[in-house]
Amino acid sequence: MPEAVNIVGLIEEVCLRTTQDLSNDTRRLRQACYAALSLWLQTIRSRLGLSSIVERLVPHLLQDIEPVGATTVQLASSRNGSTMPHKDRIKVEDSFNLESCAQLCENALKALQSLVSAPGAIMKPETVQEIQCSLVTLLVRLQQPGNPLPQPYRSPRCRRALYALLLSLAASRNGPPPLHCCARLFNVGLKDSCYEVVELCSQALSCLSLHPQGSG
Repeated sequence: MPEAVNIVGLIEEVCLRTTQDLSNDTRRLRQACYAALSLWLQTIRSRLGLSSIVERLVPHLLQDIEPVGATTVQLASSRNGSTMPHKDRIKVEDSFNLESCAQLCENALKALQSLVSAPGAIMKPETVQEIQCSLVTLLVRLQQPGNPLPQPYRSPRCRRALYALLLSLAASRNGPPPLHCCARLFNVGLKDSCYEVVELCSQALSCLSLHPQGSG
């Protein structure tokens, strides 16, 4: 496909050039970038043009699934001008920024899942291990009892996408994480307050019991 290199190159350029910008407009651009990457992998089901850039994209994807603090949200809010009264503007901007962060995180998780599930060895084993380590560490942090969930993981969509990525890693032939580790994380996920998250974790546990890792 002659357009493959150009399309993938554009995705890479947008991603790499917007890393340091926390404005809402840039978040929306990155959301679209990650959505395009997922759609490309799911539709074309080809590694065309991706092999040379995946290693550069993954660190940015991992960065965008990390929990964000209040400082990050406030900084993003301060970069968007408005004529609304100060108190009302803060409420609207905070709500918008949190939704924007959640959408960016969800899209980044789905893009990682698409990369993990792509046919063939699209990533180096070290890169897969990096994703696994980041994901398991993040889930362990989020599952600590007594601690309120950080943003954007108060959004059920982000939590569901996080467990979906873990399931894809567990089903991968490319060095999946240990079965007992995945099972423990999914078991804790059964206690989630969101039905969709609980349902996915239940299905994941069934998949792990029926299909040994690496067997396809």
